[in-house]
Amino acid sequence: MFLSRCLHSPAKWALCLSWLGLAALPAHADVWGRLFDAATQQPFVADDYPSVELHRCGAPGDTLCAEFVAGAEPAADGSYRFAAGSFDSPGRYQLWGSALNHEYSHSAPFSVTGSEDHTMDMPLGLLPLQASQLQSCTMVDAEGFCTVSYTLRNTSSTSRQLQAWVLNSTTAFMPAGWSQYTYGDGDTKRVQLTLGAGKQKTLTQKVYVGKQLPRGAYASISLLVSPKDLPQQALVWESLPTVFSEGSGTLRPTSAAAEQARALRARRHVGLIAAGTPAARPDAKLSFLSGQVLAADTGAALPLELAPSVRLMSCDRPDDEYCRWIEGDGLALPADGKFYLNLAKLAAGRYQIHALANAHYGMQFSKTFDIPSTSASALTLTMPQVVVDLDNVASCSDTPVGDCQLAYTLRNTTAQDQTVSLWLYLNALQSESQAGSVIYDIGKKGKALGLPVTVTLPAGQTQVVTQALGLTGLPGGSTGWLRLFIAQASDIAHAEAYFSLGNYTLSTGDDGVTRVIVVPRPPLPTGAQRAPTPAVPGAKR
Repeated sequence: MFLSRCLHSPAKWALCLSWLGLAALPAHADVWGRLFDAATQQPFVADDYPSVELHRCGAPGDTLCAEFVAGAEPAADGSYRFAAGSFDSPGRYQLWGSALNHEYSHSAPFSVTGSEDHTMDMPLGLLPLQASQLQSCTMVDAEGFCTVSYTLRNTSSTSRQLQAWVLNSTTAFMPAGWSQYTYGDGDTKRVQLTLGAGKQKTLTQKVYVGKQLPRGAYASISLLVSPKDLPQQALVWESLPTVFSEGSGTLRPTSAAAEQARALRARRHVGLIAAGTPAARPDAKLSFLSGQVLAADTGAALPLELAPSVRLMSCDRPDDEYCRWIEGDGLALPADGKFYLNLAKLAAGRYQIHALANAHYGMQFSKTFDIPSTSASALTLTMPQVVVDLDNVASCSDTPVGDCQLAYTLRNTTAQDQTVSLWLYLNALQSESQAGSVIYDIGKKGKALGLPVTVTLPAGQTQVVTQALGLTGLPGGSTGWLRLFIAQASDIAHAEAYFSLGNYTLSTGDDGVTRVIVVPRPPLPTGAQRAPTPAVPGAKR
């Protein structure tokens, strides 16, 4: 399940290599047992990707222990073993087991105090719910909706009350670059159904993906299903084929294999974009495309503390207006905002430059240009200020989970009133979800899968918006991260801005109270030159 994490840490990788040879370890092993199919009592084969992990508990009352310590692939007979000297005992630990199409299993937390053995067999049952016949969108109507369908089958012996929702990511021309939100059937409310034991049902959902998508824009849609009112315990997370806009309301689904192949091709170039200006030479205008990124409000290059950068993007088709695929590496811009592109290294095709910064400014997109027929030799990308900016976030620390509130200080940077929708995008990396991590939005009154919060900001003013952080359903030991999306109230698929708010951790103490700590994002850079605006009484500046 999570053995791939070893690749990201040399220390963990070294330990994982030793754990893969567990059968040869001496008899003083501390934690051992078998991982097997609960119905057949047989071990899993390699194609089932069986995995066992040892996790450390963060607090004495946690029922979910999120800190990864060790991982192993069971032997052919299903046996696994963690040696006493291979992890830092004593402490409270938990075993996690997984295999393809089976439930994730968490043992009860247990204490390791020294040399005693802990024998723990881990039987895994089949997932009680299966999704199949996933059909993505093919047309988008004038209101920005398209239809997806799928079949759900209850493989268990009991009837189940369920809820379904989709996670949509629309990527097109917008200041945030993309918008990501959950959706039900024709509105943001989740789909609810009862599915009898052994029964299946085919459902359709009308999903909002955005109005007037340009050719080349795309939407990535995923299906999530959980028990009713318990999104944190998701049973299904399946990706539907990504759909590309062909213009005039037509959408083209693409297979996962085709997506992967195209992504690999798009990264074949290195050193295409460089900082500064090209060296003077007779053919410079023919071999290079020079550019500069400037701020719309100042006319100057963006401050370096905003990390301005540019990316070269390639298109799928010769008539695309929006190019999706990143070619080579992006470029961090120098103080003057200048860059150049070596056209001689580009294969024939259609391209585009995307410019972005990490605060205060929205993305900007050049017009597409074709190789080898382009006649352009220079371009200027002017970065717009975001319509609504985030000045401050007040978060909770060591607060009972039901009492946690977030307070956002929003700034209207324009001379007109702005009515916007905002929602909190929650990625529960560690939870009780059978589908691994789970994603859902938090909206009004802190409700999971709730309606977005609507706010009207007076021209040039700041306003503090308080929102409950709905994490009550998550157990102690859960972890994840939070994003805030802001969009025009009339179109949630067109995000004006999104902001990373940081990570959260839940822990349950000896008193049985589960508390939440939100580790905030680093402070936003303050170097952007913004016109001063009068403050709303009581608002933080």
